[in-house]
Amino acid sequence: MKARNIKCFDFVGARINPSKGSKYEGIQRFKSRSGANLQKGHLFKVILSPKYYLINNMTKIYGLIKYKKKYNGDMIDQETRK
Repeated sequence: MKARNIKCFDFVGARINPSKGSKYEGIQRFKSRSGANLQKGHLFKVILSPKYYLINNMTKIYGLIKYKKKYNGDMIDQETRK
C-alpha cells in the first residue's frame, strides 16, 4: 500500500475491545500490527426488504439444523449481546 502511495486504508469491522482469547482478538492483533489507527464508529442494521430478510434467516436456520453448526448472529447481533 505504501509503495502505491495509498494514505488511508479502511479494514472495516475492527472491534475495539474483543473478548480475550477469541478469534476476533487475533484478527484485531493482525490489523493493529499493520500500523492501523483504530477509531470508534457506529454499527447499525436496517432491514430494507423484510421478505428477503425472512428468507435469508430461514436459510441460515435450515443450514444450522442440517449441518449442526453454531451460528452466533452477525457482528451487530454479537456486539449488542455484550
